[in-house]
Amino acid sequence: MDAQDMVAVVRGMSPGDLASFIDGLSPAQVIALSRDLADGLLLEGAAPRYDDLVLEPHQRPPDGPWSTWLFTGGRGTGKTSAASAEVYRHVMEDPPCIPGVPGGHRVAMIAPTLGDASRSVNAPGGLKSLDPKVREVTRKGGTYVDFPTGATLSEHGAHSKDDIERLRSGGNTCMVWAEEVVAWRQLGYENDAWDLAHTGRRLGPHPRTVATTTPKPIARLREWLAKCESPDEPRWVHTHGTTFDNPHLSEQFVSEMRELYGGTRLEAQELLGIMLGEVVGALWTEELLTATRRSPDQVPDLPVKVVAVDPSFSDEPGSDETGIIVAGRGQPPGGAKPSAYVLDDRSSDAGAFGWPALAVAAYHEYDCRALVAEANLGGRDFIRKSIHAVDPNVHVETVSAREGKRTRAEPVAMFYDQQRAHHVGTFPLLEAEQTTWVPGDQSPNRLDALVYALTYLAPGLTTRRASTSTAAGRARVTRGRR
Repeated sequence: MDAQDMVAVVRGMSPGDLASFIDGLSPAQVIALSRDLADGLLLEGAAPRYDDLVLEPHQRPPDGPWSTWLFTGGRGTGKTSAASAEVYRHVMEDPPCIPGVPGGHRVAMIAPTLGDASRSVNAPGGLKSLDPKVREVTRKGGTYVDFPTGATLSEHGAHSKDDIERLRSGGNTCMVWAEEVVAWRQLGYENDAWDLAHTGRRLGPHPRTVATTTPKPIARLREWLAKCESPDEPRWVHTHGTTFDNPHLSEQFVSEMRELYGGTRLEAQELLGIMLGEVVGALWTEELLTATRRSPDQVPDLPVKVVAVDPSFSDEPGSDETGIIVAGRGQPPGGAKPSAYVLDDRSSDAGAFGWPALAVAAYHEYDCRALVAEANLGGRDFIRKSIHAVDPNVHVETVSAREGKRTRAEPVAMFYDQQRAHHVGTFPLLEAEQTTWVPGDQSPNRLDALVYALTYLAPGLTTRRASTSTAAGRARVTRGRR
């Protein structure tokens, strides 16, 4: 029974019959009835808000037979609204890509995580905001968006190995919506989330991709931008917008963004939507991180894993994030020397009372040997008590970073130079910190946590060339035991 039928049935019941009907339902059925009833009420006489939608010039794809539209922009540019409008227009107005199939269209939407995909669908500028008859449903096989015509959109994440497997078996499509694409973890290597999504983009006479993102300095995005600019790639097109191009943003939001990013290296990236170039003096480069990147199936057994934390000691709004990085050490096949593998970035702005639970969760999820946390400000006792309040069985080691940032970071950067440290997938925020931090500046939180993690793993990685500086850095780290 669909939502409209449910509305008709319930409205036709007497109060007594309605009470008896509801008494016979399980709690889950009551929730479903409430949802369907609300949807049914919305359906009556509701007109698509898409009909009244006004898009800014940068939110519209260029004219012509493009196959991939790349839309880059700063925060609040309206990227999600633009992609939602193009997907809705395609499934509701274009001729069927699959004649004879209900709705005639099949779309895949990939976001950094499955939760991000759902949030984009339900956002103020998302698909559901364009038409009250659009419904998000979960059924066998995953989460989908059903359009009034019968067309469907499948939601996917690009975060884990499980996400990759679902994309691998995700079926064929006529359109791909790649949301915040450079924030995908499973990006930047052969047969990554982008490649797998596009092996199935083959239905209809003109399959297309809409890719939106705030630009981050990664090689894959540079490759796509180069295609958009090349006369040899006419089917790749690009539009660009800034935070200040969206007239619907509140003055307060724009002012806060100016205050947060104004005068920093990230202003061009986060507000103007401009790709950052190579920063002179940075210990890591985009080229280096790309060359050392590995896919999940290239990771050997990792007998030693650690979660490292550069904690925040404040719960005030706008306070520093807590850097939380998971890494492991293992022996690559073929007799290569042991290497470190960065497995996850769980960094968060949860504040002093929120990060311990996040770090402990990562500790158990990855079966880590230790949770290493910097204790310069809070002290060892405070750090241990904060973590043990969540789980007293976690093995905690504290580090006191007495030496300079450069002294601690250089040996870690050397492991990358030696092809002995690898990122498993892409970590856009961590990598942005690595490629923009210059020794002498205040080092950011994700970078500090990375340094603590790889310093912990260093005794099993050190080579003759790196031994002196690494051992010196390791000796300066003071550990506290349980």
